[in-house]
Amino acid sequence: GGGSDPDTEWAHHPQHRAGGDVTAVAQQRDSSRHCSSRGRSCGGDGGGGGAAGIGPTPGPLGQGIGNRVGMAMAATWLGARYTRPGHDLFGFRVYALCSDGDMMEGVGCEAASIAGHLKLNNLVWIYDDNTITIEGHTELSFSENVPLKFQGLGWNTLTVTDANDLAAIQKALDAAQKSEDKPTLIVRKRHHGWGSPP
Repeated sequence: GGGSDPDTEWAHHPQHRAGGDVTAVAQQRDSSRHCSSRGRSCGGDGGGGGAAGIGPTPGPLGQGIGNRVGMAMAATWLGARYTRPGHDLFGFRVYALCSDGDMMEGVGCEAASIAGHLKLNNLVWIYDDNTITIEGHTELSFSENVPLKFQGLGWNTLTVTDANDLAAIQKALDAAQKSEDKPTLIVRKRHHGWGSPP
């Protein structure tokens, strides 16, 4: 984290807590800065070297948000099984930053569907709605009403109309954390390249 002591920050890593060696995990901190480079243990799309403590690597669009649904499901199951009065070990939320491309992919929709069905209130997706995909503007290939679709899948939906409005983003995150029976999608409208010189 931001101001953590580098000698102790890995003491709470799940692999360390389970008795494993976190040396490889710590080394990946620097390697991950070059995550798309060949030969790295944190390779890009479909890649990866399988280093101890490194989870799934990036794959096709939608895979990452699907993985987050799995993490939220696991946390919910673990909480139901192991939480005892005064010992809420798994009371955390799982967040994902999603792109227009993620919203277009079937795997993302399937993952969102099961998350809504299971009422995973510990799951928050932040959709970076900048209307850009690999083809160009989203109007070339994507015309869905994403918030309406997610409401149909059983999600709370919130919209932040200005991605630079930090107070509005915080308000949406606070509202998402209060959800008791649904996952939350925060649609964050953003102008691609805002603030860049012309």
